[in-house]
Amino acid sequence: MTWLRIDDGFVEHERVEPLTDKAFRLHVTGMCLCARKLTDGFVSDKDVRVSLTISGSTRRQLQVLVEAGLWVPNGTGYDIHDYLDYNPTAEKVREDRAKAAERMRIVRGNVRPNVRANTERTSSERSPTPSRPVPLSTNPSFLPTSTTDGKEGGTENWEYEILRDIQEIT
Repeated sequence: MTWLRIDDGFVEHERVEPLTDKAFRLHVTGMCLCARKLTDGFVSDKDVRVSLTISGSTRRQLQVLVEAGLWVPNGTGYDIHDYLDYNPTAEKVREDRAKAAERMRIVRGNVRPNVRANTERTSSERSPTPSRPVPLSTNPSFLPTSTTDGKEGGTENWEYEILRDIQEIT
């Protein structure tokens, strides 16, 4: 995952401040797309369509970004003005990722020799079957054998039946 870096004064910049909400959203969406795809600030025509859809913007908001000098047409898409002044190049991000992967490979490979893998039991006394709670009383006082709720008859207490069945099994 990459991060998009924007200046904390970004929203007050003379080119950004007068943008409409949708134009602002389109601009930020385009920058996020560039960061995620490592395009060095280039927004392809296909990514323009994706950004328009995601941001809920129209070609009119795109034109506002061009007129503000934030997006510069280049024939096959747009370059985001000053993108690389604030964000690392795609090459730098890839280098940093490779270095981080190498560091983690080394860390994961540096397992102390006296530490064994947890692949077998540590005690022969343990039972191979899991334990389960068994009620101590055959007729728990908190479970009546039947219930009546003012109606004639009653319904069997299914919880009691289950407890009795478990005791018979064990």
